[in-house]
Amino acid sequence: MVTTMDSGSENSYGVEDTGSEYCFPSELVRDSKTTVTLDPTRLLLGLKDPIDIDAFAPRLRGLELTLEGDPRDRESSIAPRVNHTTRRYWVRSLSGDAARSDILRAAEDQFGDNVDWIAPVYVYPGESGLSGRYCPLPDVLLIKEPVEHPSLREDTERSRYMICYRYYRVVDPTTSAYELRTRLLDNGDHTVDGVQFDSMPMLSPYSYEPLDTFYKADPPYLGQWNMVKVDAGGPGVTAWDWTRGDPGVKIAVIDSGCDLTHPDLAYVAGKTWGISPGIGEEDPATSFAPRGHGTMVAGVAAATTDSLKGISGMAGLCKIMPIGLTTLSDSEITNAIIFASYSGARVINMSFRVLPSLLVDAQIQGSHNYYDVVLCASAGNGDKPGDLDNSTGKPATDFPASNKYVIAVGATDQNDHRTSWSNFESEISVMAPGTAIPTTTVRGTGNMGEVGNDYTSDFRGTSAAAPHVAGLAALIISRNTSLTNVKVREIIESTADKVGNAYDVKTYNELRPNGKWSRMMGYGRINAYDAVIRATTPWWPLRSAGSVLAPESAVSDESIPPLLAERLERAVQAHETALADGVASSTLEELHRTLVVLGRNDRVRLLVREVMGSTAFQELLRRDRETALTTFGVDLPKNVSVRLLDVDGEQPTAIVRFSVAAGRLIADVDWHPRHGVSTRVRREN
Repeated sequence: MVTTMDSGSENSYGVEDTGSEYCFPSELVRDSKTTVTLDPTRLLLGLKDPIDIDAFAPRLRGLELTLEGDPRDRESSIAPRVNHTTRRYWVRSLSGDAARSDILRAAEDQFGDNVDWIAPVYVYPGESGLSGRYCPLPDVLLIKEPVEHPSLREDTERSRYMICYRYYRVVDPTTSAYELRTRLLDNGDHTVDGVQFDSMPMLSPYSYEPLDTFYKADPPYLGQWNMVKVDAGGPGVTAWDWTRGDPGVKIAVIDSGCDLTHPDLAYVAGKTWGISPGIGEEDPATSFAPRGHGTMVAGVAAATTDSLKGISGMAGLCKIMPIGLTTLSDSEITNAIIFASYSGARVINMSFRVLPSLLVDAQIQGSHNYYDVVLCASAGNGDKPGDLDNSTGKPATDFPASNKYVIAVGATDQNDHRTSWSNFESEISVMAPGTAIPTTTVRGTGNMGEVGNDYTSDFRGTSAAAPHVAGLAALIISRNTSLTNVKVREIIESTADKVGNAYDVKTYNELRPNGKWSRMMGYGRINAYDAVIRATTPWWPLRSAGSVLAPESAVSDESIPPLLAERLERAVQAHETALADGVASSTLEELHRTLVVLGRNDRVRLLVREVMGSTAFQELLRRDRETALTTFGVDLPKNVSVRLLDVDGEQPTAIVRFSVAAGRLIADVDWHPRHGVSTRVRREN
């Protein structure tokens, strides 16, 4: 595709022609409110067929260019990632001066007829550093009104997933989107906002903070402190006593794609743009995000619960709709939002940042207003240069989180303090845990050793915070499907806890529609219990009101109550499935087999039922375990012990714990009278 401008002298839209082979306008009108400036030292090189980076990079020196942010450089892993694909590479001049004017001819000498196009890089106003650089793609135009033009052909499949615009591909190799846009605008039949470029960002849009220890072999594991902190689970009565989600409620994760083989994630049909088969999987060639980013986000939102595997997501019985992006262009994001809405997602999570876009704004508004979808996004990590709001000098909320129809989520730590890198000011809505978050990751790439190579213990960033809120929205909808997206957001914001450090707690001084708001913390850190309660029973006391009661459980003459029996059966089946699929070591196999034996033992069930219902028997188990076991004829394997534990909280509760030892691993199986069965695997001290 030739990129030469043929419009003559410079016109009002910023397109000019100096007669050289390589010529892009020094300024370009992006939309009616924004004019962008050219970065003459950088280009985006488009290829017709994929080329591996190892074959591509060495050939750039002959063009006096170098790869921008080489992802093969391990030392660059702590820097922002560049949005390369195997068909689109970001390059810059070696000298730091403008790229050579005969770059198209030189590139064809190096890569032959595989060169599709060479496109300019522009700088968004007010954005410093690489985060403000992007490319208006030369082979696509997004147009509001239908167009008949010999150089354009509508892609009806892509148009299908756009509300306000149509997707047109440039099919004439002698022209470009820049020239065609100028002609359409000069004709007077279209407005600047009505004819838009498809923009591709240079940097990774994901709000993830990589750590040097991310893949450390055996780091200290803090457990799911995040779910305890927000009252989703843990001691006492929590949100999960009321609901753990509904399989009919779908959470769309618009991200890098997901590991569709992960055993701890339940999916519905998704989509990945730009690859085949394109059903929500992660593209192995993706370089713009840490591998598994989408899988990590999905685990926080809805890793399966009651499975005794790995971790529990916020809405563990809901389903994930995986939607993978490959270029992060405006059209991909808009297509993803509408695909999710068309396909029945009630909640959409977007843990990424891109430059503000009229197209994405329009699709968000349409999804919110016409499809009743709750949209959540990461507020951004403001420790990186270029994230400051020019008017305040403070870290501003990233886009799309800054859209008024989106719940913008900041990050807190274990002390309920805003993390030093979490964006604030502007449109921040609520906070959620965002550091040391346990979650799922691509199978075999985790950091939890023998206990779980399919999991990581240290997901970090506002990327990790946002899916807590997406999962909470799904829990609320599961509890009351009649609620609108506006009502769901109102519940989340109005029930948030006013936490923060000594300074931040003093900033809840602005009254907004859903309560007191802080420029540092929004409405506060989410409280899952209070939010779920508000979904159906507005008269029920919130956590802050004092004593908290649990929903009534059915009681019968069976060995254990039916609700607990159902949860136990699911847990045992999970162990049996793990054995059938094969496990990583003989130690884990021994744990699984022993836990199946315990779960199927009627005598064990009778023992637990009596302990749950009899204070006298609780005392007997504390005082004389052997007598207690003999009374019910329970003969435990040698590697199994049992004891009674008192769980503190608003309602102190006695639970029965069976501890199963295998090698250096110990599985603690807790039987709780309301929560059912839960298991935690730990290493022996």
